[in-house]
Amino acid sequence: PDRFDMALSVISAPTHAMWRSALLAAIVGAQSVQAEVLFRINCGSSVPIIDGLGNEWVGDSNMNPGGTAVRPSEHVPLNYSMSTEITPLVNVLEVERWGYPLRYSFPIGEVGLADAYRVDLLLVETWHTTIGTRAFQIRVNGGSAIDYIDVFGEYGFQNPTLRSIEVAVGGLLAEGVTSIDVELIPVSGSIEPPAIYGIVLSKIEAPVVRQSGGLGIRINCGGSTVQDTDGNLWESDFRFNAGGSSIQPHFFTPVNYQYTDGLNRLDSIFTTERFGPELEYSVEVSNPGVYVVHLLMVEVWHNAGQRVMDVTINGIPAFVGLDVAETAGVQTPADFTTQVTTGTNRIITISLSNTPGSQDSAIYGIAIFPLGFDELSKPPTTPGPTRFPTIIPTTKTPTAPPTEAPTTKSPTRFPTFDPTTHAPTRFPTSEPTTKSP
Repeated sequence: PDRFDMALSVISAPTHAMWRSALLAAIVGAQSVQAEVLFRINCGSSVPIIDGLGNEWVGDSNMNPGGTAVRPSEHVPLNYSMSTEITPLVNVLEVERWGYPLRYSFPIGEVGLADAYRVDLLLVETWHTTIGTRAFQIRVNGGSAIDYIDVFGEYGFQNPTLRSIEVAVGGLLAEGVTSIDVELIPVSGSIEPPAIYGIVLSKIEAPVVRQSGGLGIRINCGGSTVQDTDGNLWESDFRFNAGGSSIQPHFFTPVNYQYTDGLNRLDSIFTTERFGPELEYSVEVSNPGVYVVHLLMVEVWHNAGQRVMDVTINGIPAFVGLDVAETAGVQTPADFTTQVTTGTNRIITISLSNTPGSQDSAIYGIAIFPLGFDELSKPPTTPGPTRFPTIIPTTKTPTAPPTEAPTTKSPTRFPTFDPTTHAPTRFPTSEPTTKSP
């Protein structure tokens, strides 16, 4: 898969530019029915600035985020590779805030059950050209939103990018909280602390998903809302409180999928993974009845016998001892399909758990359709448990990362950076007082 420049853009190439423009339009203030901008913060600045489209960005000095402000142009040559969509934000990139801790707190009033928000981070690696030099985690209200990001490793040198995080009640937000707190934390092994240029907080509507008869649901596990090649939108899983962590495997290990059964049309779904010992998705459908459930999986990291999991739906075993590598093959996407009958509460709960001694459970996508309206067009299996060989692995060590990958490759939570053992290699500690032309 291509390396797209923001979390939202894990979609196929023909629609990449459309989605990228749509996201930036919401950030810089164009008319949008899905986003209401609440804050635009120019990180490191002490005064408001106006971007290329006339939108005001306020300085962050009154927010006491920590760290240090610096004007990169006073210390290193700058030659940003900016797309036409990023160009209006060029003056937001004049000042950087870097250091640890870095924490921004946004007052938003009391959060209700139906509320959802998006945090857009303006990032660029201006100083360093070695993978792993600056790597950090992003937390929202104390929960991990992005486990690992290396801006240079993912996007290149002096190539500004926007990274998006969607949060809602049931995910990273609790009902009744009155602020959204964004924290950047170095990961173990990082030489430099985090750096950021801008933050935009927007209130958003729940994604509009094209459904089958108004009843179908498509979920992109571990990622933002994306579009498949058939034009269907797959909703971010941020509001389903699935647990675990998310990762984009192609940033950490070579990916060369061998598609079968026409699953190449869902290539955008197989770009992000949600993993963890126990994962649970609770989905409310429109009416009681029989539904077809698709679980989209691929084994990217391990060989047969190393990741074995059990899947239950509404407490009933659906797939027992499921080993994706053994059943489908390594790096071969697969669609595991079954049926479930809902009760009057109209809830479908999908639970995944790894077997003892196995690697974490992992999933890439979920689709649910009423029986007779299955738009993925694969006949469902007979309801009930499907038995796969249960193989307890002798080791949990993943394959080695490619050259120049971050030292921690496998999808595990990254340890917290210890500032007492690290002195950042930088220069001024004072806040810039003048702007470059």
